[in-house]
Amino acid sequence: MGYHHTEKTRRKISEARKGKPVVLHHTEETKRKISIAHKGKHLSEEHKRKISEANKRTFSSEELRRKMSEARKGKHLSDEAKRKVSQANKGKHLSNETKRKIGKASRGRYFSEEARKKIGEAHRGRHFFHTDETKRKISEAGKYCTKETIRNKLRRRTPSSLEEEFQGIINKYNLPYKYVGNGSFIIAGYNPDFINTNNEKIAVEVYARYYKLRNNKTIEEWKDERGKAFNKYGWRILFFNEVEVNEENVLEKLRCN
Repeated sequence: MGYHHTEKTRRKISEARKGKPVVLHHTEETKRKISIAHKGKHLSEEHKRKISEANKRTFSSEELRRKMSEARKGKHLSDEAKRKVSQANKGKHLSNETKRKIGKASRGRYFSEEARKKIGEAHRGRHFFHTDETKRKISEAGKYCTKETIRNKLRRRTPSSLEEEFQGIINKYNLPYKYVGNGSFIIAGYNPDFINTNNEKIAVEVYARYYKLRNNKTIEEWKDERGKAFNKYGWRILFFNEVEVNEENVLEKLRCN
């Protein structure tokens, strides 16, 4: 059975609810009854379209988004809430198209020193941040990893959207480079993203600055560490960040080296 209100009644209900938060707490028994009542019901395509259109307009206002942002400032999820979010997202994978869109939206962003400090503080203590002592132990342990172990760890890694864009430029201009970021080629315990195929010892790293800053003190330190390791075996390494991956820049750098 459905309830159908007149326009006047709906307007009065809307006016009465204005400014009041909608918080519904149902008992388990009520939830069960609601579930049973809705079983077998199917919304028409027209109904679905109207709901979709209504939801699209819900967050279109910049002012509303600003207010929501202000209201959430300083609020933190409880451990239980974090656990539920983690459980809900478990097993979900972003499509390559979604990754590409996220990458494109993030390009060209620069973080101020203050922003970097805040990001560091916010992520401190999470599993991907290690103390200097832990980093040292991981580094020591990594020295004894066989090439096969490293390859096995990276074997299932697929190219990122940025690497795919770089690969597209290589293919378009038939440049002598190939993708090896899946662990198929190891230098000094490191796996570069691309290597030269004309017997020249040139490796290429394609990276997004945000992620390198999140896992390293500075990008320059990361570059220096890689460069020294590769140089030891007679290899040169070229770096391209998300802004530098464009046809003009890639052609200039690769053809000059």
